[in-house]
Amino acid sequence: MQFINEQYKVVEAKSYDEYGTTYIVEDIQRNNLLKHLRTINLQNETRDFINYMKNNFYDYSKYYHPYLIDFYFFNRIHLIDYKRAVLNQYYYTYDYFNGVNLFDYCKGIEFDKILDLASELCEAVKFLHLRGFLLCSVGNNDLQVVNNRERDHLKILALPYPRKTSSKIIINKKNLSFEAPELLKDGSYSVLTDIYIIGSIISNMLKSFKSSHPDIKDDHRHITDIIKKCMNENPEDRFQSTEQIISSINNCFGKAYKIINKQYIQIMPRYRINPPARHHLIDKILNNAKEHFFINRPNKVSLVIGHEGAGKDSFLEALSVKAQHEGFISVKTVLNESDVLRFSVCEIILRGIIKYADKEIIDKYIDDINNIISGTSKLGLIFSKGEAEYPEKDSKERFIQRLSSFIEEAAKKHHYIFIIENFQWTDEDSLTLINEILKSRNNSRVYIVFATDRETYAKNIRLKEYCSKLKEMKLINNTVVLKNFNFEETAEFIRLILSLDKVPHEFAKIIYDKTKGSPDYIFDAIHMLFSNNNIYVDDEGCWVFDEVNHNMLNVSYAEDMDVLNNVCKLDSNYQDILKAVSVFDTAVSANIAEEFVGVKGERLVSQLNYLSYINIFMKKQDEWGASYTFSSLKLKKSIYESIPEELRRKYHEKASYILKSKLSYENIEGEYELIRQMLKANWHLEVKEYILDSVRDMMESGSKNQAIQFLEHVYELLSKENVIEEKIPVCSKLGELYERAGEYAKAVYYYNIVENIARNEKNNYLLVDVYIRKYLLLYKLDDRKSSLRCLTYTKNLLRTIDYKKGMYEHIIVMHRMMLHKRKFNSYIKILESALEEIDIEEYKFVYARMLGIYGRFKTYKGEYDEGLIMLEKSIQILESMGNYAKMLYPLNSIGTIYYNHYTDTQKAREYYEKCLSISQRVGDVYYESISYNNIADQYRIEDKYSKALQFYQNSLKNIMQIKDKYTEFIIKLNMSLANIEIEDYNKVFLTLNSMKKELIDSRYSGDLMDFFYQCQAKFFYAMGEYENAAQYAQRSVDMCITWGIMENYEAHFVKLLSEIQLSGRLDHE
Repeated sequence: MQFINEQYKVVEAKSYDEYGTTYIVEDIQRNNLLKHLRTINLQNETRDFINYMKNNFYDYSKYYHPYLIDFYFFNRIHLIDYKRAVLNQYYYTYDYFNGVNLFDYCKGIEFDKILDLASELCEAVKFLHLRGFLLCSVGNNDLQVVNNRERDHLKILALPYPRKTSSKIIINKKNLSFEAPELLKDGSYSVLTDIYIIGSIISNMLKSFKSSHPDIKDDHRHITDIIKKCMNENPEDRFQSTEQIISSINNCFGKAYKIINKQYIQIMPRYRINPPARHHLIDKILNNAKEHFFINRPNKVSLVIGHEGAGKDSFLEALSVKAQHEGFISVKTVLNESDVLRFSVCEIILRGIIKYADKEIIDKYIDDINNIISGTSKLGLIFSKGEAEYPEKDSKERFIQRLSSFIEEAAKKHHYIFIIENFQWTDEDSLTLINEILKSRNNSRVYIVFATDRETYAKNIRLKEYCSKLKEMKLINNTVVLKNFNFEETAEFIRLILSLDKVPHEFAKIIYDKTKGSPDYIFDAIHMLFSNNNIYVDDEGCWVFDEVNHNMLNVSYAEDMDVLNNVCKLDSNYQDILKAVSVFDTAVSANIAEEFVGVKGERLVSQLNYLSYINIFMKKQDEWGASYTFSSLKLKKSIYESIPEELRRKYHEKASYILKSKLSYENIEGEYELIRQMLKANWHLEVKEYILDSVRDMMESGSKNQAIQFLEHVYELLSKENVIEEKIPVCSKLGELYERAGEYAKAVYYYNIVENIARNEKNNYLLVDVYIRKYLLLYKLDDRKSSLRCLTYTKNLLRTIDYKKGMYEHIIVMHRMMLHKRKFNSYIKILESALEEIDIEEYKFVYARMLGIYGRFKTYKGEYDEGLIMLEKSIQILESMGNYAKMLYPLNSIGTIYYNHYTDTQKAREYYEKCLSISQRVGDVYYESISYNNIADQYRIEDKYSKALQFYQNSLKNIMQIKDKYTEFIIKLNMSLANIEIEDYNKVFLTLNSMKKELIDSRYSGDLMDFFYQCQAKFFYAMGEYENAAQYAQRSVDMCITWGIMENYEAHFVKLLSEIQLSGRLDHE
């Protein structure tokens, strides 16, 4: 197992137990951050734990303490190594660290360190008690000592559980090492059972310590007395709190340990909240989806309508995650006014499905998909240039039907739930596709959740009519209305936000009265009171609520509040903040905003929170911290446009400096915002440099897919701006990278964009470059007619402009066609003429590549020594220039020369393996496949057939990905030769029989038939059919004579052996 859910790359398996495995993984979606990933198998003993975690894992994400694991996420395993998971498994992730077992660690330390670890244990347990958790159960391996570069400290790996927890949900309850005796008599978990655990752990630490310190002093009996009191059989006779334990340790040993650390208690949650009041609504929607998926009921849609401030976004996020827990693929999107672009929602749906679809289905619909997933809406590009958007009456309908068919076929292996928030902004074309999906009787694996706010639903007649129509068709039978919390739910929500055991009644009533139970306003109110130190944690670790300034809560939340009037009433500091944030497309953090305004630190955070509190800003909370953006796009646009044009440019310039600095020194995600800011600041040259530098860095680190994804996002961004120059290098680079990846159709698509730009700009030099690339790609795609048309266009253009580089590139790309046509002499003359006149210093890169091709063609004519010199010189130049991608051709060629002509297999292997290594590093699928094939050939000659077939299989897998039929035939014939040697004749017969017709119909028939005849000859000879063997060997010999090249010695040898067998003159020794 290498990858889990396309997000985690497995580094190593760390430990196993009866419930699952703990791995060390890299989170490839978070800059390869190392994490621990603990899998949980769904079985009788874990079922209750998994059901508990589905609703409650958010609670573990809200706190941080260095002596406890830093919990990240809980989810279901959908994919393993990009294939659907067979077993029902779940996982949770937490921070990565190197640790040693606590009790092993205690064997070689001083006694004072034992006391330090005991105090850390008490501090961690006290922290949990203050937040309403109990340690409940822990095992030997759950206790580690880690080093944080400053000192060694305790780390508890076991998950805590809320008070009054049922023992059924605890997955490590079978571990009785530290369990209180009352639990064996069906007692319940409590603070006192945790006290017993503390005593038991200290006791085991002391045992380990004594094993290496037999001369322990008598006064250490004090610690034994403390342990005995912790572990008293009668709970009432134990210490009643962790404070009492630490107080006793301080008194006995003259220490001053403190177990209340306010910096870990007085913090706001880092992740969104999932209140229990909403769990039944989430389950209601998912149960409806299950009825559709598994009972085939017609209901395919749920409608969610949220009152203002009712927490619709958080509810839908929790729904999305819970859907994944239930084994569904959920895709959630939030729309706004700027998303009303053609097929914009359709693109989101396709991106969600395509990640899990089989490659064969994607290939079947690739042209339709490419027309959508491109960064802009462009149905017109489906048709030829110059035609109308819909030249035929039903062209759009047919296109929509094809997309619907793709979704239907791609969704056969998974169940999908699409959640569309603010669906009133769905574009008409996407809505047509959604209707097509909903009407389809076959599409029973897609469920859709539409969500909007109550005011919009009430006022938008079109929206109401659409939903009424769905209800009439019985597609909607479930409408969820999100209302505000009642008093009890409000108190529980505050408890969750601050992680308390219980919220004081009076404080909860104040918040409820001021916010009317609105979840969003409750959260904002608590955050504002916290930011202004109206609520805080005292020295005992308890929250203080009796110093609240009620005037801070006197804000109107009336729906008809005139936001613009409120803005005008704000003082200059707030006005500056609004202008600064309006410049950004993404949400802005406090540390970025402070660069624009005169306020900093806590005061700025308080002002940002206040703007969120009065509904001008919308606050976003994630693992990176808090950030702010406008709640209304119209308001943002109004404020942005009020900034004078020159001042606006200076704002963008400053934003560019800030983001560029932070991207250099901090681990933040903001590349696309930086590019947008530089464009707005008219830093066009810097934009191009930044994009290409970023791609180069990604490629050098081996992240080809990341580079492609980055460039696609950049193209989407550039498509929204009125820029041309920046698009050219982006689309050209995307074409190049997709070509390396073997995705030739996508490469052609991006080169088509460059071609259109070049035509519009009348840039004939750029047109030549594009036609050359397209010729090569179309030739590989077996579109001979289109490829030759590109070649003709290139010739015609080169006659009208003085473009020597284009002329040389034109000569270079012809080499594959000239090879297949066996026009060696003609092509060698063209190359010699070009090499003779080229300015080597000016066109050094082109010269090196041309020299390599010239050397290879020389060897085709039997001039091996001269050809080898040329190829080695080509490599030397390319390596000195650092262009490793173009070294692949001469490296592979030299390996072939050493293998076929000089029969120096060791030397050949060195070149093949170097070619394989570089091709994998630069992401060139074609040469990776070729290298696997060549190494497999060597294993075959060495009689290592199992190894050879393994390498051939790797080669075939890659080459089929890029649909290169010529190379595919070569590999299959080589595999057949290996199968002949291991006498798997049935497989050889099937392969050769299926290839024969394909070869005859192929444009490569002349070139490949020679090899096919050789293979057939060997097969028939092995089968004892000597007449057929001699016949096919003779055909190979005749073809070589016709072409004027040396006949293949293997074919000649098989011919002679067959004739000897037929004449009965075989000399048996």
